[in-house]
Amino acid sequence: WSCLDVNTCQVVLQYMLKASRHPEYVVRLEALEVWTPCTSYPMLREMVRPMLPELLPVLLANMVYSSADYMGMEQSQIDDDNAAQPDQLQDIRPRFHKEQGEEADDDDGGQTGGGGAWGAEWTARKAAASSLDHMANAYRQEILPVVLPLIQQKLENDSWEVQESGVLAFGAIAFGCMGSLVQFLPRVLELLLKLIHAPKPLLRSISCWCASRYSQWICSIHNPTHEENLRSVLAALLQRVLDKNKRVQEAACSAFATLEEEARDQLVPYLDEIVETLVRAFQYY
Repeated sequence: WSCLDVNTCQVVLQYMLKASRHPEYVVRLEALEVWTPCTSYPMLREMVRPMLPELLPVLLANMVYSSADYMGMEQSQIDDDNAAQPDQLQDIRPRFHKEQGEEADDDDGGQTGGGGAWGAEWTARKAAASSLDHMANAYRQEILPVVLPLIQQKLENDSWEVQESGVLAFGAIAFGCMGSLVQFLPRVLELLLKLIHAPKPLLRSISCWCASRYSQWICSIHNPTHEENLRSVLAALLQRVLDKNKRVQEAACSAFATLEEEARDQLVPYLDEIVETLVRAFQYY
């Protein structure tokens, strides 16, 4: 990028925006890879800023599960009840939490290098979610007037897959926009607690992950309902630790670990319940 002048960059970015909507999946996947690096360069960040009202809806549209996502999944990720099936060696080997070019778990909570709860393959969905995460960190509250109405539409949609993409999007903007989302979080948390018990395993998994992304707010002493929030989220996650789907179990354990790191001493009143659940989990898994 450093070898391109401003006019050339503008042409390239407009082309990539158009390609991010292309009907051919492979073209979309390659184009969506552009937006995350753009947030790291000051010049490109400023050039992308006026494109946000057009770009952000494109990112959210690419976050719905596609056939490529399903092709990269194991059957265990979508089976309704597979808890009684013995684990395979590859299911229990240690995993390193990395996304492409990053040192963290990817933006829908899976592990791109080892399968995890959302498949091992890098997809347009994951590229779009990563881009939205980085946009949230780069532009903060600037993205919310565009993103929040789109997320609300998705969460209210009758299709569970569209709902799921809305939960993914809300989780993706957590770290960049949490301070500006406080007024919406009680209502969204109420919805997440319902979706954690949804019929579809993938929707239960993503809801566990999304709730954990807001652990800082859930446990904050500045949150007037933090005790109630923590109690409700903890109870929901512990239920999912004993879920009948292995990948939901995995997502719930990961979400609980994240919540635990933030809550610390606040978990003391719930230690009996936690230990009892984990003992049952060892017997159940």
